[in-house]
Amino acid sequence: MRGVWCLAVVGLLIAPVTVRPAGAAEAEPVAKVSKTYTMEAAAVKPAEPAKPAEAPKPPDPSTLPWTERPNICPPLVWGCEGEWKLQLGGSIMTRFEKRRNLDLNKAVDDDDDLTFLRTFVNLDLSYRKLTRVFVEFVDSQATGWRLDPLQNDRWDVFQAFVELKAREDSPWTLRLGRQALPVVSEGRQWGRPPLEYYWFNLLPVFDGVMLDYKTKTAEVHTFLLKPLTSRHIDEDTGIVYSDTLYRVSDAWHYGIYSQFKNLAPHTYDLYVLGFSDHGDDRDFPPGSRDEDGTFDNEDRISIGTCWRGPIKKWEGCGTLGYGFEAAYQFGHIGDDRINAYMLHGDINYEWEHPWKPKVTLLANWASGDNRVGDNEINTFSPYYGASHYGYGTMDLFRLTNLRELAITGSVSPTTSVKVLLEAHQFWLDSESDAWNTAIGTTFGRNAAGDWAREAGTEFDITLYYKPNKRWAFELGAAHFIPGEAARDRGRDDSANFVFLQTVFSF
Repeated sequence: MRGVWCLAVVGLLIAPVTVRPAGAAEAEPVAKVSKTYTMEAAAVKPAEPAKPAEAPKPPDPSTLPWTERPNICPPLVWGCEGEWKLQLGGSIMTRFEKRRNLDLNKAVDDDDDLTFLRTFVNLDLSYRKLTRVFVEFVDSQATGWRLDPLQNDRWDVFQAFVELKAREDSPWTLRLGRQALPVVSEGRQWGRPPLEYYWFNLLPVFDGVMLDYKTKTAEVHTFLLKPLTSRHIDEDTGIVYSDTLYRVSDAWHYGIYSQFKNLAPHTYDLYVLGFSDHGDDRDFPPGSRDEDGTFDNEDRISIGTCWRGPIKKWEGCGTLGYGFEAAYQFGHIGDDRINAYMLHGDINYEWEHPWKPKVTLLANWASGDNRVGDNEINTFSPYYGASHYGYGTMDLFRLTNLRELAITGSVSPTTSVKVLLEAHQFWLDSESDAWNTAIGTTFGRNAAGDWAREAGTEFDITLYYKPNKRWAFELGAAHFIPGEAARDRGRDDSANFVFLQTVFSF
């Protein structure tokens, strides 16, 4: 009996069991077949492709330490979809300069210990990516000087413009109002490199219109701008001083500046820049002078190109790169024809090393006026390009009537520290043209052209320290040894320069 029960239990475990209502026809045993078919199909079904991993989202700025946020104050956001945003920002720059004999003449007691202080405060209001209103105020001061550097402008409107787009994804942006030039390329004739942005208290600024076109491979700026100046003259004493910005009457700056990356890793710039000044009867600032020294109307066009990229890369060793720029200027001042040019070239090598050591050999050549009285002006004008960048820390030269050879070397022991060493050799391109400095002084002109070309040698060292996004520090020193061209002008004494600069961004 026990054996019969055991067999019955085993039969129940191994036999298919179907439950159906009474009187119903016996169903075909498809459940088992279907189950078997489904399992076989699952076994041969190809696996679905894996979904690509989502890119990590950038961290919420509000969760970052205050030293790493884009701005200290979080933006004020409102609207049904957060389409409105208002951001407060700015920076405070302080720089101490010890200038010793920058006029290369010890007989004149004009050594200066200067302090520059400049504050930017801006409000940036945007609606989606369609409209933007930007207003920036500047307060700049210079103290401790004997020779006024003309860098004062107390709480003035530095920028105030509106940006408009037809749609959010449009590459076109129209900017109307008071605006500074954008950061582009090398900034030798137009725009500004990043370093130039915070060196001088007062930067070139304009009233006008700019149409920007920007994609991943192209950036084009078309503009019509009216230059502003902060320099005034006391009509009673004739002393020049700096104060509130105002428009320079009868002067215009216009053109197209474009930068392309479609040949990556190479980039190239193409530009046509114009400058017109018909203020020959303007009291101040003075207009352009012709070959005879008479104030007259100026119309000048500059066409040029700039290229930069790698030449060859050695894996595990380093990269050899190059830079090149050339420009030609034509036009007239009165009846005198303009015929001027500039050239830049550099070769650089950067090692693949944690310290990122880099050495650059560079040359600059900007034409000077060949001969007085020939009704042809050969002096190259750098327009509103950088004047501190590339021609020595002491600002004794700018890109006009200049020949320069230089070698620079840099290392970055950490991500926040960089050391830069520079050696510059300067000549004047023309013996008969003036030696003009970047800080506004002129070391004289010999119309006879019988003075030497060699201007002198400068050695610079600069230490950069940027511990976070809020703070940036620079400490530098320079020494200049005058050449024959300086001695011919009665300026045969060496000069020294030391500075310490801090920038706090908020």
